[in-house]
Amino acid sequence: MSGKPTPESALIDLRQNTPGNSKTQSAPPWVEAVTLLPVQSSGITTPKSIFRIRVAQPGAEYQVLFFRLLFDDKPGQEPELVAWDESGTHVFRSGALGSGINLPSSESVIIPMTGASTVDIEVPGDGKTIRGAYLDWMASRKVIHPLSADHHDIIPEPFSAMAPLRSPDQDVERFEQFLLDEHCEGYKPFHPDYAYLFNSYYVSAGPRHARHQRGHLTRPGADEITAYRRHVDAAIVKFFHEAKAD
Repeated sequence: MSGKPTPESALIDLRQNTPGNSKTQSAPPWVEAVTLLPVQSSGITTPKSIFRIRVAQPGAEYQVLFFRLLFDDKPGQEPELVAWDESGTHVFRSGALGSGINLPSSESVIIPMTGASTVDIEVPGDGKTIRGAYLDWMASRKVIHPLSADHHDIIPEPFSAMAPLRSPDQDVERFEQFLLDEHCEGYKPFHPDYAYLFNSYYVSAGPRHARHQRGHLTRPGADEITAYRRHVDAAIVKFFHEAKAD
């Protein structure tokens, strides 16, 4: 594991009218700039305000940014997150956040940041519905917790499940099979047997282990699952980075 310290998270106050007793805000060094751009209007769509947050990737292992936006969820003023690279090409767009319930709210988005350096918060109107943002870099090796030996026990009872998983292998396999295998040309599965092993009920996805005997299975070791997760994570980040906008 790397000896470098974990990057500090950032909580950014984006209110335009802050209370008089507010303290001067500080942010970690990887937050390079926060700017409120003038209201943008194309003459066709509703004018938008844009909060632009420029960030620097704190290390090669940090490819994903956890972004939690705090806002007043007003009808017709749903915000959207857009990530850009240095050439001005957008590499990620969240779609509208919120549902117009006219209450304070928040939503979390995982943003693949390979090549990206800027995240925009676009919101219709003057931007006063935006209250703040919490940002935290994520490394896949930190998401997976160690597996203790007791989790490898099998439960040989009819219709019992595989032993519990700290790293959800089935979820990783679904991303691999239904996203990467189907839409990423040239993708090579991490292991040829995983589609069979982790398919518990998708009949149309191919053969699978008998459901009433799944309690007889143990899962692969922690090191192999960690490598599997990294393999799929890297492929997904690459896929979204190279995917063309619809």
